[in-house]
Amino acid sequence: MLRQTSKLLNARHKNVKLYWRLLKGGNCNKNPQNISIDIITRYFKSINEPNNTFFQAGVDIIFFNERIAQNELEILFTKLDLPFTEDDIKRGLTSIHNCKSADPDLLINKFLIIGKHFLSYLTLLLSKIFEIGYFPEQ
Repeated sequence: MLRQTSKLLNARHKNVKLYWRLLKGGNCNKNPQNISIDIITRYFKSINEPNNTFFQAGVDIIFFNERIAQNELEILFTKLDLPFTEDDIKRGLTSIHNCKSADPDLLINKFLIIGKHFLSYLTLLLSKIFEIGYFPEQ
């Protein structure tokens, strides 16, 4: 395990392809390993610690924080306050992957990808949710 970690750290800046291959660790159809909840908890706590090697503040977070500091929230949110279009939904669907688990809504990505022909209904639904400001828990 220590050797793999060392290999990953070395590849991080020297060999990007190897880094991502090691990070991904194979394809999504393999059987998952049994990992304890303690290990998962420690991992997610560590990657959210600013002093950790793997912590990286997202550019969008830095951008957002700068906008808050400069009182530009109204301008920022005005840009977000636009209705959904079918093109927006299409772009979103092309960026998702089949092998991801379901969110709390229990919809797996494959359902959305296969259901592209329901695009107009999905656009209408998302636009209506956004318009009335009611976001279902699931």
